Amino acid sequence: MAAIAVPLLLTAALATSVDQGQRQARQAKRAEKSQREAQDRARASASAQQRENEEASNKANRKKPDAGRILAAAQKDALGGVASTFLTGPSGVDPLSDSLKSGTNRRLGGRSLLGG
Repeated sequence: MAAIAVPLLLTAALATSVDQGQRQARQAKRAEKSQREAQDRARASASAQQRENEEASNKANRKKPDAGRILAAAQKDALGGVASTFLTGPSGVDPLSDSLKSGTNRRLGGRSLLGG
């Protein structure tokens, strides 16, 4: 009977050892999956935090037009006489010129919209 008991005990011990090994492998896989998920959450959180920080920084450093300087420049130009535009140039428009008559060709390539 002792001859049979020893192999049975060894088989039982081996089966128990294999079972414990499989349990440990499953636990290790679960722990690895849990760790991966935690790292993914941490990356997503860090990315969102970085995006929020950039938006806050951009909002704080937003450039605004200097309305006072723009107005002062326009007033200074107006003091020099007729303010020029891209269409009239610095000399303005000569009201006695033939170019104001209806139906004549314009410098910009069209006819007057007011008749002709």
